[in-house]
Amino acid sequence: MEILCSVCAHTNRRGVLFCTTCGAELPVMKDAPHLLVLYGFDRGRTILIRAPSMTLGRDERNDIVLRDPAVSSRHARICFDGRKILIEDLQSRNGTRVNGEKIQTVSELKDEYLVKVGNTLLRVIEPDPEHSPRYELISNIPAEPLSRMLDR
Repeated sequence: MEILCSVCAHTNRRGVLFCTTCGAELPVMKDAPHLLVLYGFDRGRTILIRAPSMTLGRDERNDIVLRDPAVSSRHARICFDGRKILIEDLQSRNGTRVNGEKIQTVSELKDEYLVKVGNTLLRVIEPDPEHSPRYELISNIPAEPLSRMLDR
């Protein structure tokens, strides 16, 4: 699935937030989970998980391309069925770790989980409040104490 820029008509590959030709913001799926690169060559990059299955690796033919030399050409596969995010290592040289544990089989990813591929560290972000404990915590904070803090 490629994304067509509405400004310049350039075809951009999956996972790109801005057009690589003109810089215009590309349409995003509001409820799509994403990965935030916390550490590595692509630090600060946000990767949307827009397709049912996306491969991740150094090779340009992957859906998610990372510039980290410690990432294999085809390192891992990430799947999203609209409810669950799954990750599978594709027999990479350095393996794939989820929350510090090397995965041997397909593993489920949840909000705030950390994924390490090569020397790149990614955080899983699920924007859907129904599935995200982070949003539950925020919504359960009583408003009164917060308003008192703002009055100071």
